[in-house]
Amino acid sequence: MTTEMWTSVIVFLVGSVFGLVVFMQIVYPLFSLVPKVRKILREEEREKSILLSLLLFTPVVWTTVLLFSILLVIRYFPGYWKPYMLGLAMVLVFVFFFVQRRNEEVEDEMITKVKDRMKLTGSDSSSKPPWETEI
Repeated sequence: MTTEMWTSVIVFLVGSVFGLVVFMQIVYPLFSLVPKVRKILREEEREKSILLSLLLFTPVVWTTVLLFSILLVIRYFPGYWKPYMLGLAMVLVFVFFFVQRRNEEVEDEMITKVKDRMKLTGSDSSSKPPWETEI
């Protein structure tokens, strides 16, 4: 095998590992946890900003990191962008398969965190600021 072939394999593996981390942070919250948390928010009639702050902030940040990594590979390693994208694509398919199988323990832990967060913000939002209280 030539040096170029080994470099392509290494770039593919780096893309796969990086894609696994990134896509789990993007896909899992959006497709698995958002519907369940929305149901909880509807049932308990709490603020929807909790949903945005807990579940949508992380995918936005990781999507930005993913786009920058793709741009860096295309700009500085133009000969190796295809193996990198192939690694990302294969991992994306794997992550979609994994999300459909749903890890119940992780979901239960996340729902517990959201409920705890709602209790904390619920007590804060019900209290009035000092200038609105009656004396």
